[in-house]
Order: sequence, then C-alpha cells, then structure tokens
Amino acid sequence: MIYIVKKLSILFLMTIGCLSAFSQSAGRKTLPIMKAWNLWQDSSATWQNDSLYLPENIDLPDLALKAPEPTGGWNILDKLPKDGVKVDLPALVEEYFTPDGKITTYLPGVYWFWKDINIPADWKGKTVQLKIESARLRIEIFVNATLVGYDIVGDVPYSCLLTSALHYGKRNRIAIRVTNPGGNQRGWEDYGAVSWGNYLLPASRNFGGINGKVELVATDNTYIDDIFVRNLRTPDYRSIEVRSTINNHRTTALNARINYEILPAAGGAAIYTGTEELSIPAGNEPILVKKQITCPDAVLWNIETPTLYVCKVTLTGQTAGQAGQTPIDVTNQRFGFRVFEVSIAEGETQAHYFINGKRMIFKGGIDFGYYAFTGYPTEEMALKSVLAAKSIGQNAFTFHRRIGYPIVLDKADERGLFLHEEPGGLHTGGQGYDVSATSFSAALMHEKARRMVLRDRNHPSLIIYCLSNEDNTWTPLRQQVMEEINRLDDTRLVFNSSGGYIGGNSSGYGLFIQHIRPYESHIRPDFTDNHTVGAAAFFDEADFNMHDPIDGNANILYWGEVKCYSGPDNWYETGKMFHEIKKAKGAAYKGYNYSHYLAPGQKTEAFFAKHRMANSGSGVIRTPGDISKAAGSGKMYNDARNAQNIMSYNQADGYAINAWSGGNGLEGNSGWYSGLVDDARNVRGDTSIYAYYIRPLQIVIQRRTVISYGETGGKTFSASGKPAFRIKLINQGILPAGNYKLVLKLKDGAGVYDDSYRKEIPVQVTGGNVYAQDIYANYIIELKETLRGGFVTLEGELFNTRNEKVTDGAEQILLTNRPSFKDNFNGLTGEVYDWPAARKALENAHAAVTDFDPAKASHYIAAAGNPDNGTLDAMLSKVKDNGTTLLVKLDSIWAKKLKEKGVLSTAVTEWGAPQSGHWVGNGFGYIDYFVGPTGLLNRRTIGTNGWEVPGNPNGFYPFESDYPTHVFGTYVARPDIFRVLIGTIDYGKGTIILAPTYPVDGKHPLNDLLFYNMLSMKIK
Repeated sequence: MIYIVKKLSILFLMTIGCLSAFSQSAGRKTLPIMKAWNLWQDSSATWQNDSLYLPENIDLPDLALKAPEPTGGWNILDKLPKDGVKVDLPALVEEYFTPDGKITTYLPGVYWFWKDINIPADWKGKTVQLKIESARLRIEIFVNATLVGYDIVGDVPYSCLLTSALHYGKRNRIAIRVTNPGGNQRGWEDYGAVSWGNYLLPASRNFGGINGKVELVATDNTYIDDIFVRNLRTPDYRSIEVRSTINNHRTTALNARINYEILPAAGGAAIYTGTEELSIPAGNEPILVKKQITCPDAVLWNIETPTLYVCKVTLTGQTAGQAGQTPIDVTNQRFGFRVFEVSIAEGETQAHYFINGKRMIFKGGIDFGYYAFTGYPTEEMALKSVLAAKSIGQNAFTFHRRIGYPIVLDKADERGLFLHEEPGGLHTGGQGYDVSATSFSAALMHEKARRMVLRDRNHPSLIIYCLSNEDNTWTPLRQQVMEEINRLDDTRLVFNSSGGYIGGNSSGYGLFIQHIRPYESHIRPDFTDNHTVGAAAFFDEADFNMHDPIDGNANILYWGEVKCYSGPDNWYETGKMFHEIKKAKGAAYKGYNYSHYLAPGQKTEAFFAKHRMANSGSGVIRTPGDISKAAGSGKMYNDARNAQNIMSYNQADGYAINAWSGGNGLEGNSGWYSGLVDDARNVRGDTSIYAYYIRPLQIVIQRRTVISYGETGGKTFSASGKPAFRIKLINQGILPAGNYKLVLKLKDGAGVYDDSYRKEIPVQVTGGNVYAQDIYANYIIELKETLRGGFVTLEGELFNTRNEKVTDGAEQILLTNRPSFKDNFNGLTGEVYDWPAARKALENAHAAVTDFDPAKASHYIAAAGNPDNGTLDAMLSKVKDNGTTLLVKLDSIWAKKLKEKGVLSTAVTEWGAPQSGHWVGNGFGYIDYFVGPTGLLNRRTIGTNGWEVPGNPNGFYPFESDYPTHVFGTYVARPDIFRVLIGTIDYGKGTIILAPTYPVDGKHPLNDLLFYNMLSMKIK
C-alpha cells in the first residue's frame, strides 16, 4: 500500500541504524562526527531581541542573507580562541564553562561549535543531510559560512540539507551556533515559560549545547527516510506493519522494488524475507509504503527476555541503460515484537494493562532526567539507571516533566524495562502558565511532542505517552496534540495528565483523565492517576492505609507519584565517576555540578579509612560507598512498603515512586533527595530490601494501626500486647488457581519459633488476571512472656497441594520484654556508674550487676553521669588491663573528660543528628551489628529513618583517638556532615563503646536491644 504523506515533515526524522563507525551500503553513507569539535563562548554576540522563527515559517535563503557571523568574523574560527576548548559530542556548555561547579550557576548566551571535515568526492550528486539528535535551544547551522539550517524547538531531532553548500572532495567547515536564552531553573518544575524578548517559549531547562548524536548522511536522491515498525494487535502478537517513508527528489518517477528482511538484532538468519513492486512518483512529496508481515518464529519482547529484531528495508530501482534492479538505498530499524493493550479480560469488569496478552503492573518511579556532571546520560549512566531499576525489582520508570533521552530508551530496550514519557512543558493553565497563550509557544509545543513520537515510537520499552504532570486541564491544544500522537502512533496509551493539579480541588488526584487507549482513536475519560507525594522523615505506619483504591468506578487506576521518603547520595561513588569522566573528556572538563559531590566523597573515604570500617561490624560496610548505602536502608524500606501496599490491591495498574532519580539543586540549594537513585544512578540503599517487598509473588503481611474491632494495633508491644495484622497474596500471573495452604509461624527476637503460634489457613488462589487477593483481614496474636524481646517476626509460607513451598512473606514488630534477655548475661558480671536507667534495665534482665567499685573485677561497666578523675582512671584501668567493656552514655561531659585523659585525641565539637522528610529531606543514618539478627534477609543493620526507631538518633563528631577506632553507626547529611552514632575504641585489652544514640533511658524495645547487645556481644 502506498500513501502520499501530506503532513509528515520528514526533515526532522533521525536516520536509524548502526552509527558507531563509518558505514556504507547501497547508496547510503553514514558518517558520525562526534569527535574533536571546538567550543567557544561568543560573549559579545547579541541575541536578546532576535526575531525567532517557527519551523513552518523558515525561509532559509532569506535568513542566510542576514545570518550572524561570529564576533570578529568567520576567521576567528580558524584557530581555537584562548578561552575556547576542544570537546567531543555530546557536550553541554555548562560542563566546560561553569566556574564553580554549582548547579545554580547559569551560562546564557551564544556559543559556537565547529569542526572541519573532509567530504568525499563521490558524495557529489547525492542528498547530504546533517542530523542532530538533540540540542538546546536555538541552533543555526552553517557550512562554509553559509546558513543551511535553523531550529528553535530544542531537545528533539533535527536535520537539514547540506547538499548545495558543500565542497566535494575538499575540506568543509561545519559550524553550529547555539543560543541559550536562559530557561527554567534547574529544578523539577516544567511550568514556567522561557522568555526571549517578546516571545514566550515552552518550558525547558537552563542548559545550552549539543546533547545528542550528530552525523552526516549521504543518500541517493531517492531514499528511505523513516521506518515505523507498528506492532499489530493479532492473537499471536507476531505480526507487524512496516511503514516506510520514501523521499524522491528526482524529477522523474521511478519504478522500484522494496525488499524486507526481519533479522535477529543479536545476529543470525532472517526470520522473514519479502519483496514488493512499487512506483515512486516524481516530486518532493514523501510517500508512505505499508507492508504487513507475520513472523511465526519470532520471540516476543518482554522485560524478562528483551529480544530485539532489525527490520532491514532495501530500495532498488531500474536505472536507464541497465537491465534489472540497481540498489538505491538500504536502512535498518530495530524493534521488538511487543503488543501493549489496555483492555478488560474475559470475566472481568475493570480494564488493566497487558503486554503480549499477559496482565502487567507498572512498577516505576519518576525520573527527573538530571545526570551528575554532564547534565545528560552517558552510555554508562543510561545503562546504570536501567540496571539499577532491575536490581531492586522495578520493571519501569517515568521520564517526568522532561522528554526522555534516546540512549536510555536504547538500554531499556536491550535490558528489558518499561518506560513512560512526557515531553515536558505542556501546561495549559492548570499549573504555572498556559503554553497555548501565544500561537508561537503552542506551535513549538505541538512540534516538540510530534518529533518525540516520531523519534521514540519504535522502542518496545516505551508503552505510555503523557502530555503533562499535575495539570489536568483540557484545551483545544491538548486535544490536538493527543490526537496527533495517536495518529502517528496508535500502539501506545496516551493520556492528558499524571495527577490532577496541585492547588486545585483535585489536590493531586486526577479522577477522570482524558486518554486514548492503544489501537483506539477515540478519547475516553475513565482513567485515574492519583498523587500522594509527601512523606515524613520516618516511616509512617498510616501508609499501610494510604493507597486504598478510592474510586470504585475507575477503569484504570495508577498512582503517578507515591510519597517521597528521602535518602543520601553516594558521594564517594559519584566522585569516582567524576574522575573517570574527566579522564575521558580531558583536562578542560569541569562538570556542571561537581561541587556537590567531590568534597563529601573525599570526606567519606577518609572517614571509612580512619575508622577501619572494612574490618569491623557485620560486613555491611566494606567500601566507602557502603556508608551511604547503609544510611539509605530506611528509605529503601519505606518506599518498598508503599509499593507493596499498592500492589496488594487487585485494582491497581501501577505506581511511580516519587522519585526514581534525584539531584542536587532540584529545590535551589537544598536538592531533591527522594530518588531511589542519585543523579549518578547509584541506588540509595540496599537493593535486597526493596526487591524483597515488590516481588511479583509473595505473602503480604502488614501491621495494623487502626483496628475497627477495638484491638490495639501498632509496631511496639509489651509481653501482654495483641498485635494485629492484615494478610494478603500478591500473585502477578505466577500461581495457577487452586487450593493452597498458608502456614503462619512466629519467631522471637532470639530467632526461636514458638510452635504454639503455628496456624494453617486454607487459601483458594484465584489466579489468572487477579493479581492480588485478601486472605486475612485481622489476624491477632496474643504475645507471651516466653518470647525473647526485640524483633518478633510473623512469617507466612504458602504451600501447594504437593506440600511444596511456593512463596512467603513476613512482618515484624518490636517487643519489650526485658526478663527475656537473661541469657545474654549468663556468666557475666557488670557494674553501673550513675546511670539509673541502665541499672534498672540490667536488673530487669536478671543480670549480675552492682554499682561501680574500683576494686572489683567485672566484664562490663555501664557509665553515665560525671565521674571524678579517680573514678574515671579506675574505669579506664579495668578496660586497659583487664579487658573490661566500658559502655559510655556519651555526652559533652564525657567527651571532655575522655579528651583530658587522652582517650580522645581531639575534642568533640558537633552533636545531634536531625532527620527531615519530604522530597528535600536531609539527614540519614544506620546502626550496624548491635541490632543483632533482625529476622528478615539476615540483616544486622537498620536505617535511622525506618519503622524501627523511636526518633532521631544522636551523634557526635569528630571521633579521633590515638587508639584504634571503629564505627558501628554513621549519620550523614548535606552538604558534608558526618556524625558517629555508635563508636568503639580498642583500649588496651578491652573496649570503650561511645553510644549517645538511642540510650536505654528511652524505654523503647530498640533501645533495650541495643543496650543489652552492646554489653554482651563480642565486638567485631
């Protein structure tokens, strides 16, 4: 089938195929030109009051007559000015010219990129294009001082013809004038128009430069300009429609043949070949050729097996004076056999997402698209982001308030990840500004969205387009853009807004969002996208009730921004990455935000080495970067429990944690720290914690905090308490329907199971498209005094009829039961100095303890108060000579005395460890080893903003001694704050423990546990 393309502007499409080296096949030659460019700031250039031109209004001959030259004339580019730099592309101006490495430093103005290139003589007579994958903002392209291209859309592909301006067989100069008029400050916002003289432009970020691939492509004057491999909605999901767009700049018609091959991207024989005849008319109107192909042997693309194929299209034609067909052009398009649907399964009443006929849950987070130092993803960072998502069990993330990067889509295709994309800036009054307020900004926004779809529609990883975030207004422009997206690509879901609009009646809840489903063309209103956004410093037990489905009539239920617990950047690992980037990019490289990482990274490394952290504790801290990971453990737990809770309702179709990525400066100087990864794409915590709670098959057990029957819920209990639990099953298409058995067991703080709590519950698993079901609404346990205190774990194991375990799950509470710790102190004698709470806790545990006696031998001393010199000397003597453990409730008095005695070599000057929440949260810590085995994942480390803690920890700094020191708990905060939460000093034969954090005075089960373990456990 052949169609004349009236609307499709081929000028802006990117050539597809392998671009890693000079390539030639048939009449096509592709030359990547990424290396050895010159970059210079033309600081004297004027631009502020320029006339600007929409793509459809560009008259290149007219613009060329008044095109600007570099200040000083074209000869200024004959050699690199002294303030210029050599760069490889991609390159943003800010990477090389930001003087202080601060994210709040902006560099608007005019910059020139240029290089000289030998153009082969045999290119003469061909169509030659320059293709730019992405640049910001205005680009003016010159060949040998002649203007050949102009674009002001930004961040999307652009191409222009160079044919008439080139000197073939000679050296040519390509120069690209980039103008950055300013833009949105480097925050998360995308709802402030960019002002340029009398013009308003859609919101975009305040960067300037070329942040994508650049290449020259020479083709015959008849060539294939684009291929869209459209997946067809057939029962076997293995049929496609290949849509090839062909340009013919010949003055005559052409009888041609088009050949198709479907090849495995990894190599191997074709799984399909076919040929069709066609007639290409004369003229410059592109034609669209459609071909339906079925490949019964194709392997379907999904996230578990992301199998990719290449559609190779070859165009041949009859040449005058020659018999048969002559090759004219050949090009490739990578794709996957993957069908995304939004539909109602047989027997169901609610629509859900389906991939290749199987229901799927979108498990993601919102990605702000900032990357450390570069501002854009290198190949390594793109891959790191995708692998990070998979390492924690996520199957997706969202390009949030910004268009995605092609390299990230490529890596998601290759490794298996789902993506959701917004163009950024498409707001129409519901948040900030109305992009349709002027015809100029509306046209640019429309064009940006159009090019986004043309660029990305072959990526199997991409399943959803969204017009905007938290702006659920509905305007003619939005309708036009939505219908245009659907016209260009009807295989994906497109919807109007993620969430409602903040400040309006919807308060972030979008209950009736306009959308078009895959393989439909009409606009529907039955889509719900809710945002819960905010969070406290600590895990909020009320979160277990946060994401109950609120709209029973919703056909699709998606949670587009879920809470925002925060965690630390991995400053050490990010600093290492900086040195690798600088080595690759050269001595002139600065990195646009380096100041946020390097000093904290160096301090982390020094802290790790000073306290011998690789050789102490439970083995969690083995590198400097592990300090940040351990301090982020609470965040990983907090976010994962929200994700688990959403998945435990069958109505849910997906979620996006707020956020996937973070970044320094996203809220001015405070930063956005709620990302599951930092902007170097390091995961902000232990991946195993998050992965455990979002497994696609698991028993879900949740502590109940509000009980309708009058029982007491909660997370901390005495031995007479009655904890209550909700029990569910998440089964995302794994277990078949049938009879199963749930076995519930209770394990106490010593890891001992009490058989009197064992309970077997028959479970009828629904299976099929039911991805979550309730098992027990209110399971109550009556605790007993025989249970060891600390972490008490309710475990659930599900067995099939063959008595094979198929999955499990667990929940924990904290039990206060001091007498149960008696065994900790068997054979130990202890003393207490001026610490009544410690004395009482030890007596409650039936420990052999007395007041401090200088003449008495003992295994441990628990000391607080204000000892005189003689008493302190006696304590230190017992530690040094007898091997006694001295546990100090450290405060400023004790710190001063230990400094005077030479135990500490430097005075402690900093105290406290506050933690804050929301997306700008700061202050994160962990306690290691002395927690003992927690019962889940064999972990011996907790985060200080997780569910377990009674509040903020206390900490001290510096921790310096001439004796060996070790750290068993660290607090970190921006910009480079460290505190020691629990530290030890090897003092002679014994050990001094400095523990200002969670003292036993707090009357909390965690405090008790730490206190007893510090006195009785062998210190590693």
